[in-house]
Amino acid sequence: VAHREGGRGKPSGRARSSERRSKLAALCAAVRASDWGVVNSTLAVSKWDVSEWRAIVQASSQVNDWRGALRLVEEMEAALKPALNATPSAPDSVAAHYAIAACTRAQRLAPALELLDRMRAGGVVPETRSFNMAITCAGRTRKWQLALRLLRSMRGAGVEPTTVSYNSALSALSAAGKWKIALELLDEMKGASNGKDAAASTTSSSTATASASPDVVTFSTVAAACRKGGAWEHALDLLAEMRETEGAHIAPNVFTFTTEISALSDAGKWREAVAMYESMPTSVPLTEAVVNAGVSAAVAGGLWEQALAMIERCVGAGVLPHASSFNMAIRACAAARQPEAALGALKQMEELQVRRSLITYNGVLSALAPAGMWRRAASLLKEMREGGCAPTVISYNLALDACAKASAGEAAMEMLAEMRARNLKPDVVSYSCVIAAFSKLADVPRVLGLLGAMEEAELEPNDFSWSSAIAACERAGEYDKALALFYALRDAKREEAKNDDAKNKDTTAQNDTPDESKTKSKAESVADDVDADADVGANSLSDAVYNAAISAAGAANKPQVAREILKDMLSERRQPQLRAFNACLKAAERAADGDAAMDLLTEIRASKLNPDAISFTTCISALGRSGQWERALGVWGAMLEAQIEPDSVALTTLIRSLTAAGQWQAALDLFEGARNSSAAAAASTPAFAAAIAACARGAQPRCATALLQEMAALSPPLLPNLACYRGAVEACANAGEARGALVLWQQMMRTEMRPDAATHAAVASALSAAGMEEEAARVLEMAEVAGAPIFALRDEGV
Repeated sequence: VAHREGGRGKPSGRARSSERRSKLAALCAAVRASDWGVVNSTLAVSKWDVSEWRAIVQASSQVNDWRGALRLVEEMEAALKPALNATPSAPDSVAAHYAIAACTRAQRLAPALELLDRMRAGGVVPETRSFNMAITCAGRTRKWQLALRLLRSMRGAGVEPTTVSYNSALSALSAAGKWKIALELLDEMKGASNGKDAAASTTSSSTATASASPDVVTFSTVAAACRKGGAWEHALDLLAEMRETEGAHIAPNVFTFTTEISALSDAGKWREAVAMYESMPTSVPLTEAVVNAGVSAAVAGGLWEQALAMIERCVGAGVLPHASSFNMAIRACAAARQPEAALGALKQMEELQVRRSLITYNGVLSALAPAGMWRRAASLLKEMREGGCAPTVISYNLALDACAKASAGEAAMEMLAEMRARNLKPDVVSYSCVIAAFSKLADVPRVLGLLGAMEEAELEPNDFSWSSAIAACERAGEYDKALALFYALRDAKREEAKNDDAKNKDTTAQNDTPDESKTKSKAESVADDVDADADVGANSLSDAVYNAAISAAGAANKPQVAREILKDMLSERRQPQLRAFNACLKAAERAADGDAAMDLLTEIRASKLNPDAISFTTCISALGRSGQWERALGVWGAMLEAQIEPDSVALTTLIRSLTAAGQWQAALDLFEGARNSSAAAAASTPAFAAAIAACARGAQPRCATALLQEMAALSPPLLPNLACYRGAVEACANAGEARGALVLWQQMMRTEMRPDAATHAAVASALSAAGMEEEAARVLEMAEVAGAPIFALRDEGV
């Protein structure tokens, strides 16, 4: 009591301590609030010990006030200099760490390094974490050399580098792609952890100690550096090595899986990458990065369904996928021609509130274009505008391509007008898409008008525009106009080439002396020839234009013109593609010119091209139409020898040509061989109809009816058409089997397969020849009731 009374009016020790803590808390709050007026006045009237100063500096660091932290460190040095018995150049290591933390978080590396230097100069040992933060900051500011120097300087400052120190330096090397140095650093760590002296690296002497053992972050970071530097083999080897050291408690984490999946994908091993993603343990948490790596691998392999499934799994795990994951999946859907899947991914992005960018929308538009989904494309353009993502010329071009695929010419014109209204200048691709849309509609005036509009807009139509224009003329039956357009374009190109050649010669004459031109080396002459070839290619028409012209010539039944255009193509030093030859073959087929077709087939091989099914089929058809069945059989054999499966057209055409030449048995043998070889061509109604017609020519009714029965027995069954029944009826009639013909006729009358005039006439003729006049009269009466023009056949002598 006496003590309390004697001390009346003075606070107790506990009270003074509480008051001091309150003052310190208020001061720290003022520091965090950057209220430097209060801070300065409080510091001026009170003295603080080392631990209190550290708390004050820490408060500044907590709000990332690096300038305030540095200032407080200096004031701390000045205030505590007598107590610390140190020079002003030696700050307290703990307080300095807080200041360094603030500096590095603000990426202010210079003052942080200055603090480290001052501590070392004053004999103060910095904290390990101060070095680690400085190394990390150096890496983030793309200064990998500085990060490495800081690591190497730790031992000299009396600080032992730890695993975190090395990992920080390795992160800097990884960001810079310096995988070779990263590998050296890893070897250094492994040597130290094994109790051995690490070999000296090319960068500096070893600083690793047993406390710096490699961990999962180490291996993963070095592997990431290798992958970034293109050394994916080393990345995979490292991760495999890490897995083999599980006894050292180095288990792969999500970063490891991310790196390994990405490395496998970079190596083109997308199957293995996808398998790696699918095999991740459930204990490994999904992150944006690992999902992105998995989706990237699936997209590289064209696995659009798996890419979407990965995103779905990520969403199910409560992790929001990155927009780039969706964008890649949408791109895969577009490549796989899956527009609905792409639209579904876009809708999911909207539901999850994932940002949809121009890349996203253009990806979906590229999926809609090949499918001709122009209405959905137009709706998407509107959605883009309303969502603040302004469509670009590329966006509109993709939508216009959808219009072209769907032959939606008027819709394309509206989009073109909309582009202009929104201050977007249509380019060559824009106009070409609209031209293609009207080309498919055979609207020649609109196509030619658009070509004129391009000229007014000072745009040079490309070869796609011209080929579409020529094709439009062909579709409209204006073959002469199509060829005239081709010749005009060709002549204009040649004139342009001549003018360019003249300019080049003038330039050469001005730059070269007579002596120099005479002493050109062989290499220089060859180079000139190459340049000349390049000029010819630049000023000549494309394959698409030539193909369109050849097709128009064929449609006009002008095979000779088609051949001349092909020769013209060769004279332009262009290498014709198979499509050009096939167009010429089509012209020969339409003109029933078998000789020309055979010549073209020979030219295809001479051009080091391999004839395809279209080439062989068209040639067979041309030979068949010209009655050259022996040569047609030879081409058929060559087709089989080339291991090209014949189609129904080739088989049907050859059977018909053999039948027309009286070789009905050869025709049936050919069909039988096709059936025995399980050729898909034999399982078609036209092929059966041609074979049954051969039976009719050979008066083989049993064979004809057997073929009809076989059609019904196929899986799936083939429905006989009118030609099949007519052939079977004619086979019975030609064999004098009137009752068989009558039975087939009655079967047809009971079904929806109504006999035509030729079938009625064949049955009536067979019945009449067999003395069955009453039945013949009934057939003719039924024909008249059915509206079949029997009288027309009689007038023609049938």
